[in-house]
Amino acid sequence: ALNEAQAAAQLAPSDPTPQLLIGDISRLMGELAAAAAAYERALALAPNMETAWNVHLNLALIYQSLEKLDLALEHAATALKAAPEDQREQINDFILQLESQIKPNP
Repeated sequence: ALNEAQAAAQLAPSDPTPQLLIGDISRLMGELAAAAAAYERALALAPNMETAWNVHLNLALIYQSLEKLDLALEHAATALKAAPEDQREQINDFILQLESQIKPNP
């Protein structure tokens, strides 16, 4: 599946969809750096896509796993701004969790 998605990305370099698929597959395979790079490419191609909030949230989760908490917080905040109303409470809770990881309570 990854090879097919990569081939699709080469055939349609301006389409974010193959990049999103590469990101999803890479994430499932535990290749977090590759997943982040693919998601970042997708956002660069289509920063205002309908699902951009979810891509930002995926990046936040990946960067949290990679212990890049500042990047995680940045993407989570961006996700919160664009997320549908029914997702905002969960994302806000995630942001609070990230903030506590960055600045642990004494």
